[in-house]
Amino acid sequence: MNIIEIKKINDLAVVLNAQLVIHRSDSLENENIENMWCISVDKDHLKTINANDFVAFIDKLLLRRQQQIKKKLLNGPITFYLWFDLMADQLRLNFIPGHVEHLPFGCMIDLVERPNEIIKSFIKKNTRSANSVKESIKQQSEENDFILSVYVKYLD
Repeated sequence: MNIIEIKKINDLAVVLNAQLVIHRSDSLENENIENMWCISVDKDHLKTINANDFVAFIDKLLLRRQQQIKKKLLNGPITFYLWFDLMADQLRLNFIPGHVEHLPFGCMIDLVERPNEIIKSFIKKNTRSANSVKESIKQQSEENDFILSVYVKYLD
């Protein structure tokens, strides 16, 4: 697992340039350790980063990985997925081999068509006070089972 706190959107270049570990086996342990990125934003610099910056970054990242597959630099297919970890206050993303239909989450999943909703939730939470976030988490757990929004993209 790779953890990064960014101060400006260009800090995400390290994710763009990182090598993927893709093995064709039943074990996803190495892929989860090497390919998962946990992104947080330095609170003092949040005003300089917006949701559109993150969407553009995700689009660029997916385009780069797709090109690597086409050039045979990576063995496809690969499943990309993105989610907002509310408890850790991190935008998370991962790449795993194959067309994976059952993602490694222990909760119900809501698949979204675009990453925008997830990114907006991440930005919104980072601009709210700690007390309002605790209330939101408490309310969510009291209402019903937690449902995680996840964006999935298959790269061939």
